[in-house]
Amino acid sequence: GLKKDREGIKKKFDANYVFSLDEFALEYLYKEYFEQDIYYQGNFKNQKQIKNFIEPYTVQTNEKNALTILTEWYSTLSKPLMLVKGFGGVGKTTLVQYFLNELYKDNLAKETNLKILFIDSKDILSEIYKQGKIDNIYDFYNALANKKELTKRFNKELLELSVDNGNLLIVLDGIDEVITKLANKFDINCFISTIYDNYSLGNEKTKIIITCRDSFWNQNNFNAFQINTIEIMPFTIELVEKFFSNYFDRSSKEFEKSISLAREFPLKKNNDEIYLPYILDIIADMLKQQKELGNINRNDIDSKILHTDLTNDYFVGRLCNREIEKIKSIDIDLQLEFFMKMAVEFDGEVTKSSYPKLLRKLPYQSNEILEKLKGHPLIDYNRDILIFRYDFFKEYFINLYLSQFFIQKNISDFDENIQELLLEYIKYDNTFTKNICQRIGFDEELQLFIIEL
Repeated sequence: GLKKDREGIKKKFDANYVFSLDEFALEYLYKEYFEQDIYYQGNFKNQKQIKNFIEPYTVQTNEKNALTILTEWYSTLSKPLMLVKGFGGVGKTTLVQYFLNELYKDNLAKETNLKILFIDSKDILSEIYKQGKIDNIYDFYNALANKKELTKRFNKELLELSVDNGNLLIVLDGIDEVITKLANKFDINCFISTIYDNYSLGNEKTKIIITCRDSFWNQNNFNAFQINTIEIMPFTIELVEKFFSNYFDRSSKEFEKSISLAREFPLKKNNDEIYLPYILDIIADMLKQQKELGNINRNDIDSKILHTDLTNDYFVGRLCNREIEKIKSIDIDLQLEFFMKMAVEFDGEVTKSSYPKLLRKLPYQSNEILEKLKGHPLIDYNRDILIFRYDFFKEYFINLYLSQFFIQKNISDFDENIQELLLEYIKYDNTFTKNICQRIGFDEELQLFIIEL
């Protein structure tokens, strides 16, 4: 019918071309801004994880997996915003990237004009901070454009139009990084309002995906908005087996070993055992490289910092314990001090020029030690840059750092770093604060120390 209508209009008005409004806007208003290299091209850096993706269940329902919910949302008009939330390491980013991979291939086959803009919040934090107050998606786009030094870029109105026309899907990955960094300079309620008021102007095709750790998002009240939400659940043992079958034959010794190791690191929920994908990924990677985690129980992990009754602490302790033999003389707590400094003073990313500063004031200052730590299973090393293998490790080691501060109760340690971290991370009833409470003992001495602070 549409083709016939076009031909009729073309003939009646003796026109050379007939466009719909969104086609005209694309061709004559913002086509040149789509000819940049900032858009998704079908390949993420963690492609290995995406390839071995297992669709998780969600808190909302066990009948539909997360990918199905995402796909249905994308196909429905008048639903501009999708929130993907869950705690660190549960697979939020991997889910969204897998979905984008499939969407990209589908749109490529159909020769559509859709562009995908994937914005990793941690990559543009410094630019966002320079901008000051953030209350619009355009602020994120502009920060990315500044970082990429784009000479041709959308203005605010054209970005809104391109999103409303369905030509541009925007993903803001890890928005909790911005909530943490900017605090009251980021008006999250105003930000959400602009999506509904400015980016849904009439075509009802707006599609924006946000990922966020639940501990940050749950502090805010967005009942005024009908936000579609996926809250990802950790893996059941059935999904664990499905995950490892992507790496190993089910009849192999490696598969049997992977299941056995995974069962050592469960979380408990309603008397059921559930598992974190990040732990499974590291186990699979180590077994593929024929590395052992070592046979060791919780009581044999020699650390004054870790609480091995906590799953994440136990797993990190096992990883650090196996590194002692390779690194020599660098025990678990010295490794943890290295990682805490990396998280607190370098925001989880250390360039080559900062190596001396990273080693300063640590019990070891040898470049040889640094070379050995580059191969640590918690670290990714690429082009002389040290980063944590998973984003949430930064928050994990900040949590350890603040927990140590409260345990040691040394008021002389209360510097600008600690003050800033307390203001950014400690919130009423959030997961981060609960984790600290699990590590420290509450008594009168602690209460007096907190009053003194």
